[in-house]
Amino acid sequence: MTIDNLPLLKIVNIVSNVASQRYNANRVIRLLMIGKEYALEHQDQELAAHISYLQEAVEIHSNYFCAFSLLQQNEFYEAWCKLEEVEKGLLFFQSRQKDRPDYWDEFLVSGKYKFIEEHVSRWQELFPYELYLSPGMIYKQNCSICNNVINPRKPCGHNDGEIYNGEFRERLLSDIRYDHIALVNKPANKFCVVFPISEFDEVTNGYNKSMDIYDYSLVKGVISCLTDPFQAWDYSVRKIERDSDYFESIGVGENDSCPCGSEKKYVNCCMNLTITGLRYEVYLNRS
Repeated sequence: MTIDNLPLLKIVNIVSNVASQRYNANRVIRLLMIGKEYALEHQDQELAAHISYLQEAVEIHSNYFCAFSLLQQNEFYEAWCKLEEVEKGLLFFQSRQKDRPDYWDEFLVSGKYKFIEEHVSRWQELFPYELYLSPGMIYKQNCSICNNVINPRKPCGHNDGEIYNGEFRERLLSDIRYDHIALVNKPANKFCVVFPISEFDEVTNGYNKSMDIYDYSLVKGVISCLTDPFQAWDYSVRKIERDSDYFESIGVGENDSCPCGSEKKYVNCCMNLTITGLRYEVYLNRS
């Protein structure tokens, strides 16, 4: 696909320069919606497809900025969910390589999408989440374009991920019934983090609130050093060993919690042992 529509080209340039100038995402989204309406009125499927790609691109930027802001506010799970939305958006772009507009590779570079991909992955690696819920379900599927039931023996004629009238074809689920839930450590859906629930509430006669018991110190340490969503950073991890002399020097007493994390008293755990741990070293680009 090539592009020769000047108003649309202006929007492409605005979005692609996101790292150097913060555009008004809501305004650009409104302009894109107007442009899509125009394309559909004139039956310009190619222009509608261009706009659909740009809508996805703006959504990635918007979610990435939102995730960074939530991290600064210590809203960690909410930030995690936004990072997951960014990851899914980037995966969509990767899956559509053969149909991307001809300017798209340059657009992804200027729009900092490679940067976003790398740093979303780094943020996710620093989060303490290890277990997730993976629900098994029975459901019906309908085509988002024609609303017909999707049947392998009788396809509706629309293909997953293709653009029709400016909309990506998706599978819409209905009549969802859950039949089991599994605990996994490598989920397809990273939103379903396991949180313990609070104590029984006699007022509501039930358990009504989850507790966030996770240690976000690594994430807090990095976000406290950053001033801009596009400030580059990386980290390394190495093993370190600490003996009793070291812990005595930093004030760990016999009756304090053991530094190994066992929650036992130091004297009853590792007081006469060497403790092996991990040291995270973060590198910032201050240019």
